[in-house]
Amino acid sequence: METGWASEILLDGEQIGLLGLMGPTLRHQSRMVGPMAVAEMKLLPLLAGFGRGVSFSGVPQFPAVRRDLALVAPRAVRHQDIVDAIRRVGATDLTGITLFDIFESKEIGRDRRSLAYTLEFRSPSRTLTDDEVNESLQKAIRSLRENLAVEIREG
Repeated sequence: METGWASEILLDGEQIGLLGLMGPTLRHQSRMVGPMAVAEMKLLPLLAGFGRGVSFSGVPQFPAVRRDLALVAPRAVRHQDIVDAIRRVGATDLTGITLFDIFESKEIGRDRRSLAYTLEFRSPSRTLTDDEVNESLQKAIRSLRENLAVEIREG
């Protein structure tokens, strides 16, 4: 596989395959000049789980509320560190954290980058108010500032 362009496929914590771009040596042997995505999987573990009880939840009755959060963090801060700091505040109505932008420039700083997230809040029993969502967002911001020394981008 091409260095930096491969992923393991896991099922219940066990590796059952690989996915990625074919490495240059193998591409050359096959006379391919461009990138080629390939996957290899063990089917027996995959099929063994087929038909196991699958549970579904109903379509949510109440709307989600989304807030975007942009921050500048040291390069050493990982995405998982940010997610953990946000989840640590224990907002029970926080249902999703999505990274949607990473930006680097000399204006931000050499060892820093800007990251932007969408936080999704939803209650299973009622529509959330702006005040409730804003309070949870402020707790997440405090956690990020205190635990990871990030700067929140305003505006």
